Amino acid sequence: MCRLFGFVSHKPVAVAHLLENTHPFTSNRMAFAHNGAVVPNQKLEEFIAPHLQCEIAGMTDSERYFLALLSEIEKAPPIEAFQTHLHTMHEQMLL
Repeated sequence: MCRLFGFVSHKPVAVAHLLENTHPFTSNRMAFAHNGAVVPNQKLEEFIAPHLQCEIAGMTDSERYFLALLSEIEKAPPIEAFQTHLHTMHEQMLL
């Protein structure tokens, strides 16, 4: 099965026009895109598993948020991991 989706977003001027900063971010059969900002961006790296830190290629919060979510998915099924991740982000006042 092939799925196609579109995503249009306004990019902040401070983020360079580079492919590694472009949505969606993908890993295996998962794709991630979001609209908005996660602040502070660097704090997200605390939630990325050490072996996924080397996957950071761009400068966006979106990529770091996705890698932090993938770190949770390694510990639990995707829906449970997503719920845990959202709860953690809210507790840390990142969202």
